[in-house]
Amino acid sequence: MVKYVHFESEEEKKRKEQNGYWYEYPNAGGLREWIPSGPRSQQKVQEAQIRARWSAIVSGAGR
Repeated sequence: MVKYVHFESEEEKKRKEQNGYWYEYPNAGGLREWIPSGPRSQQKVQEAQIRARWSAIVSGAGR
């Protein structure tokens, strides 16, 4: 499998960090979700953590 590496400029990184960031699920094999910054971002992270926990329980990984 070929992985494409995109090198970002510093301005690009800063702009992206202002818009949001990638939240990587723990123990999910590198599954990521884009979390937009702002008042909803903390809520999104909590929802993501709850979903990750539930999927771990359902798949039996949470034991």
